[in-house]
Amino acid sequence: MLALLSVTACVGQAAETEALRRGDEAWARGDAEAAVAEYRLALRASDDPGTLVRVAHAYAELGRVDEARDFYRRVVEADSRFHDQAVSDLILLARRADEVGDRYGLAGALELALELEPGIGVGSLALPLARYYSDNGEFERALPFFQRAVVDMSESDAGTVYYDIGLAYEELGECSRAISFFDQSRAGASRNRRSEVDWHLGNCSFQMGQTMRREGRDDEALRYLNRTASLGEPRNLLPQVHFERGEVLASRGECTAAVEAFRQAIVESGSGGGPLVPRAEQRIDEIRFGRPSGAPAGGRC
Repeated sequence: MLALLSVTACVGQAAETEALRRGDEAWARGDAEAAVAEYRLALRASDDPGTLVRVAHAYAELGRVDEARDFYRRVVEADSRFHDQAVSDLILLARRADEVGDRYGLAGALELALELEPGIGVGSLALPLARYYSDNGEFERALPFFQRAVVDMSESDAGTVYYDIGLAYEELGECSRAISFFDQSRAGASRNRRSEVDWHLGNCSFQMGQTMRREGRDDEALRYLNRTASLGEPRNLLPQVHFERGEVLASRGECTAAVEAFRQAIVESGSGGGPLVPRAEQRIDEIRFGRPSGAPAGGRC
């Protein structure tokens, strides 16, 4: 029985050696597909790290990201001495994916490279990786890579990335941070891009104005609401913006300005009117003629 096992082991080792030899020959003549087939045949006999790294490297050469990831993970788990080669190959694989516009492949390769070596620099790959995450709604993951990308850019080139950072913060509900990035992107934006920036800047300013008003911080609320009004965007929010301005101004005792803001809310509602029109008209009448007896006070005016 022992003799049979010994013979079987020897046959297995011989088969593995032969498969590796054929794989190396295929690799030498540039046939990566044939090399992979032979190397994987060798793996049936043994999970040798040297064979695993051959398979991983061949898959990287073929641009097959998922397989390369799987095998490089196995390589590093089996033998940490291959760590540097794994990271190097994964970065190279990511660069090749970027060259052909394959953001999925780029992200797949970089994710494992960064898992293996978290502090590694990704250089020009930071921006396409950030946009991959952003396009897939993973804004929290996108942000650090947008911020890495902008560090090495000239101010003129950074404008579009500032815009992307602003959008990410806006999507995460952090308009207080988004506004400063929208402002930076607006400075050098083209006319067409500026209209997009203004929409998001106005939207975030309105949200901040509402937040400040709920918190009783009228000065800051008015500053944000005035910003949205001056931008004129988003247009569908302008009736509400001016109505809110009217309420803040009324609470500050600025009655003439409050009346004008409520009138502007009516104007922005258009000829078809809207749900705010009767409320704005009522508030104007209350300021000009006083509230009916027993009506709750809405402010100083």
